[in-house]
Amino acid sequence: MFVMCLGFLFLTFVLYIMVYVFIGFDDMDTHDGGCTTYVMYLFLKELVRRFGDCVVDLPRLVRLNPYVPFKTRGNAAVSVILNVSEDDVCEVIDIARWVVTNHVKIKGKTSPGFVYYVSNSLNIPEELKQFYMKALTDIILKDYALKLSKKLNIHVEGGRGIIGALASLGEDFSNDVTYEVLVYRDGEERVEITSSTLKNISEAAKPFTFLNVDEDGRVLIMPKGPDPVLFGIRGDSPYHVLAVMTYILNIMNVKYSGWIVYKTNQATNNHLKMRPKYRPYAPYITIGIIEKTFRTQHHHLVVKLNNNVKIIAYRHLGKILNVLQNSVGSLVEVWGGVKPEGRGYSLYLEGLKVLSNYNIKLLNPKCPKCNSRMKSSGKGRPLRCPKCKYLLRVFSKTIVKDGHTLHGIFYPRLSEFRHLMKPEDRFGIEGMGRVFLKPLMWIH
Repeated sequence: MFVMCLGFLFLTFVLYIMVYVFIGFDDMDTHDGGCTTYVMYLFLKELVRRFGDCVVDLPRLVRLNPYVPFKTRGNAAVSVILNVSEDDVCEVIDIARWVVTNHVKIKGKTSPGFVYYVSNSLNIPEELKQFYMKALTDIILKDYALKLSKKLNIHVEGGRGIIGALASLGEDFSNDVTYEVLVYRDGEERVEITSSTLKNISEAAKPFTFLNVDEDGRVLIMPKGPDPVLFGIRGDSPYHVLAVMTYILNIMNVKYSGWIVYKTNQATNNHLKMRPKYRPYAPYITIGIIEKTFRTQHHHLVVKLNNNVKIIAYRHLGKILNVLQNSVGSLVEVWGGVKPEGRGYSLYLEGLKVLSNYNIKLLNPKCPKCNSRMKSSGKGRPLRCPKCKYLLRVFSKTIVKDGHTLHGIFYPRLSEFRHLMKPEDRFGIEGMGRVFLKPLMWIH
């Protein structure tokens, strides 16, 4: 009898053996609607309804190379790790497949992808981690993703989205992590969140939330597009982003359909950590001396470095353009993304660090007769003395050093930040988010 009882207990244990299921989605939004994060939200809502909270830690929102030309909007992939009975794996995958089939519209560049694999361990394969790092800094072909998935026994379905879905499974958040709570709309109407309300709660939540309001009081948490996201709060603590969200929903009586907390790689500068090579559609960091700057007809700023790198700074980036213009002759470190332009490449500015302690000005020479400063009389024409009218046909500019260069790191205005760019508020607290445990309420 005792032996029979032991056998029954062993059989019960075998029948309910638990496994980990890794699932990733990508490329499920379009330029006029849809959202990859919302597809994951719908999947997890149904999953929690059927199986309870079987999610290990939090679902993950992973931003990839922002300079890929065929990305849709935010270039975000999502993934999740589940702990379920081996007998329930097929049902879990069927739910995921059903959600993707019924809630994703294939339109334009949209090419949705869905990947998954089952494991007895939470350890992420090293090759998958390397694939994620490559997806942050390079363009990856679908064939390469298919070869890796076959080697690692990862099941893939769909189009180009399998690349991002696969990459999202390779982020282990071992160095840095941030969080974002996304609130989804109830219907088509967007609710306006006032700057004053958001500014007050943002000040109270510093430094645990970031990029809520810009320098001019402009609200940054609400997307402009037609996607289902009402607003999102980003930060280094899941509890603080939830607190700010709760305050906004209550104080403004906002209608919403649901919300979810994601663990993310946003605002980490992860795309710059590999020191990638100078090639198109990739992030890049360079150090050089600013030789000259000039404005285009659309008032964008072009900067030439002594290492032959040309930098483009859009006019709407703010005061950072003035820093560049006033730093001719200075040694600077510049980072951004490389894009083709004509027969060459240009580096589109993300940030700047002034390294030298002076800049230079190029002045017209003085008049050899009366010592007044000569003035230009037009392009290709001689210089003219404003006092004695002397004309100088052959001349060279006078180099004058001054001490007006600002030191430090300079960024565009906050409204121009890309998802992966690290704001100044996060410097010094990187990795703090790793100490926080999963909130009991992370989806609603």
